[in-house]
Amino acid sequence: MLLNGIEYTGSSQLAITPGGVSGQLLGIDAVREFNVLTEAYSAEYGKRSGAQVTVVTQSGTNLLHGTMFEFLRNSAMDARNTFDLNYVPPFRRNQFGGALGGPVKKDRLFLFGNYEGFQQRLAVSSLSAVPDSNARMDCCRMRQGSTQVTGFKPAMLPYFAFWPTGNGQNLGGGVQLAYYNPKQTIQENFGTLRGDYIVSARDTLSAAYTIDDGNSIIPLSDPLFASSVALRAQVASLRETHILSPTLLNSFTAGFSRSAFNFGSYPYLALPASLDFVTGPAWEASVSAPARSLPPSAPSPRPGRMPRPEFSNRRNLITLTDGYRWSRGSIS
Repeated sequence: MLLNGIEYTGSSQLAITPGGVSGQLLGIDAVREFNVLTEAYSAEYGKRSGAQVTVVTQSGTNLLHGTMFEFLRNSAMDARNTFDLNYVPPFRRNQFGGALGGPVKKDRLFLFGNYEGFQQRLAVSSLSAVPDSNARMDCCRMRQGSTQVTGFKPAMLPYFAFWPTGNGQNLGGGVQLAYYNPKQTIQENFGTLRGDYIVSARDTLSAAYTIDDGNSIIPLSDPLFASSVALRAQVASLRETHILSPTLLNSFTAGFSRSAFNFGSYPYLALPASLDFVTGPAWEASVSAPARSLPPSAPSPRPGRMPRPEFSNRRNLITLTDGYRWSRGSIS
């Protein structure tokens, strides 16, 4: 995808599609035009197969104009699904923003800005099989030494407390169902700022900056733990357009795009240091271009104390283009 002539992409070779933690591409009000090229496109749209999308952002005009919006969705009309116990888990999503454009100097200098925010709080239904009350009682007896089990390691007893408490059907054999609703949180902010300056009848200068910043916490199958994801994408562009003649146009574009991705674990409760069973430093990393990530053999961060992300990636792209367009024939 090209945004104002600059590549707008994901944070790695595997995640090449732009987009934030919400799973959506925000900032629709900032789009002036877009084009989808499906085949027979030139080399400037290369690097990968499939359709190529080009997007141009809005510009300000001599008329001051703006918009505002807010969309709200919640669980008021939701139905209880199969994995809910006896109530509908809470859900709330707010999507809001606005756009404003106008002149700084009439017929010469124009500005346009757009912002869109996305906030979601969703209680995710989680169903798991856990030890029932009888199994927990046996665990207490083993801790006290009144019950002996062949081959059992007493050092594992403290971890037993981190099993969720069962609140559903007892399946027998020391197993009970546990229904929980850990909260999934998504916070994303998108913004675009563009300025256009008409230097003369033949020259136009434009500059644009776009940023998409977001964080999310996604519950795992174990309701006590989740994964955290942080994404940030930035695109800056500068374009100078010069009319050489009524049939010949020159455009020079320079730009920079940067995508950042952080992935880590997020425990809903902190584990005591005495229960750590991973030795060595809490975080190790290797540095390579263009990505920075943990090597496969590196130890994972200790649960509950993560000064740095488990995995991070940075992708930087510089774009320079200089093109001429020559028109022939009559224009009807």
